[in-house]
Amino acid sequence: MKTDLEIIIGMKEVNVLKLKTRLMENYTYELSWIGEDLFMEQYKLEHYKAILEDVVKLGEQEAMRYWLERFNGHINQDYNVRENSTGSLHREVSTWKFIATMQMIKDLNHITKYRN
Repeated sequence: MKTDLEIIIGMKEVNVLKLKTRLMENYTYELSWIGEDLFMEQYKLEHYKAILEDVVKLGEQEAMRYWLERFNGHINQDYNVRENSTGSLHREVSTWKFIATMQMIKDLNHITKYRN
């Protein structure tokens, strides 16, 4: 599992670098096109690094249990920024976080399914 996470982290780092480079080349034009992708890749990268750290510290099973519970708690919470925010960008980012969290749950389930 550690190797799987390291591969994912490496791919995310490359994606983030490419997106940041494109953004800096033509910020005004590119922001609207790649803003969501950059946010989601960076958001997932930070979480995958934390998950890998926990796998090393706690072991695979304990780390996966913790993170899957945390992610499931996030998507099932009653309070939802998308419904309680007045800023359109804030609501949009909350939606991106929700989608990224769902994707990470899917990834972690996939990794653990094929590891066992």
